[in-house]
Amino acid sequence: MAPDLSAPKTQLEWGIFAGLVIAFYTVVMLLSTGEILYSVVMGFIYGLALTALCVILVAAWRIVTGSVDRT
Repeated sequence: MAPDLSAPKTQLEWGIFAGLVIAFYTVVMLLSTGEILYSVVMGFIYGLALTALCVILVAAWRIVTGSVDRT
């Protein structure tokens, strides 16, 4: 991976990331089931779960590598 790539740092970047993940899962569920309401609900649930997992992994990685901004 290129060294200039980084995980989201600001609230806006995390919000955009979460929105994209939710939209991705909604589209996947819509294409696989064909039901709009079910797709939106399950896309929201799966999207938030994956986003929460990513937040935990990024926080742990930043703590382990010492790249946490401690001010």
